[in-house]
Amino acid sequence: MRCWPTSNSCATAIWKSISDYLLDTNHASSLMAGEEPLVGRVRQAEGSGDRFALSITVLGEL
Repeated sequence: MRCWPTSNSCATAIWKSISDYLLDTNHASSLMAGEEPLVGRVRQAEGSGDRFALSITVLGEL
């Protein structure tokens, strides 16, 4: 899809195709501990192409 970077329709098309998640410390530690249902939900989302990230602040807190 060709669109202007500031176009709302362009942003909508991008967000519909992939989602990015920035995890907070509580969710990151639960994920590291293997707690369900969080692990299953993250795996399912990753299988759909979603991506997850941690901020440098969360890394420091962990």
